[in-house]
Amino acid sequence: FRPDVMVSFLKGMNVIAYAARAALGPRPPRWIAREGNNTDVVIDDEVKNPLGRTLVKTAVRHCYRAADCVLANSHAMARGLERNLGVPHSRLRVIHNPIDIERIQRMASEPLANRSGRRFVVTAGRLEHQKAHDLLLAAFASGAACRELDLVILGEGSLEARLKAQAAALGI
Repeated sequence: FRPDVMVSFLKGMNVIAYAARAALGPRPPRWIAREGNNTDVVIDDEVKNPLGRTLVKTAVRHCYRAADCVLANSHAMARGLERNLGVPHSRLRVIHNPIDIERIQRMASEPLANRSGRRFVVTAGRLEHQKAHDLLLAAFASGAACRELDLVILGEGSLEARLKAQAAALGI
């Protein structure tokens, strides 16, 4: 089949889409590449060898510059794609992640379970490596704030059990 438009998501699939599009001949489909992560940080995390990082960043930069449109989920991310990958400003668009305002307002009125009555710091996000909740737990536990405040982490993800175990081991 010959699509008119192709859409890809995140660095790995965007690189594959770039290659697939090139294989579609002289009239390739329009390409929308969507990025929801800081690609520099992801590459730094994935590739430990400095030369390898430089090669991967160069390849990713080349791919993203070839897209007809690059979608980012925030203006800060769009600025980073422009600055770090050289994506032309005219090809960048921002579509924020959807937020269920009614659900959030409803949940905000509900009492928190297992609350100690102490003041607290809250963070919300996917419980995945990329969000670095393990570093947050370690930093919180090592600071004086943990004696006066609780830390509340809102989210779901594959690291939930590991993070709960880390919090318990740290006594927070």
